[in-house]
Amino acid sequence: EHKTTMRCQPTITSRPTVTVFSSIQGIAESLRHADPNLPLQVVQDEALCGYGGTVEFNPSALSTETKTILQQAEILISEPAVVAALLDHDSSALSSLKWCQSTYAGVDPLFNSSFVSSSSSSS
Repeated sequence: EHKTTMRCQPTITSRPTVTVFSSIQGIAESLRHADPNLPLQVVQDEALCGYGGTVEFNPSALSTETKTILQQAEILISEPAVVAALLDHDSSALSSLKWCQSTYAGVDPLFNSSFVSSSSSSS
């Protein structure tokens, strides 16, 4: 009887970058503390200001660089109101997105956005 032995090499996969686009300070630092090796990109743009529930966001004022970063983001951490406003402004703004993590529990702005309403009526 012939036995074959296989050695499995651990598969090294690249980790997607987590993009943080939020008015809430300290999110990136908390993530870095939890995992110092986490690929992290923090986006700061003058179009986003305020804090949490008082966030002010003008998607039409985003810089070209920010738009490009957001279009390439696979994992995004942001406020639901920011994501909703961004998608209402440009439905392809998050074209590479696979996962969006809200910075707070209330996601009503996403479900009340015209982007979600038009997407659900066309399916």
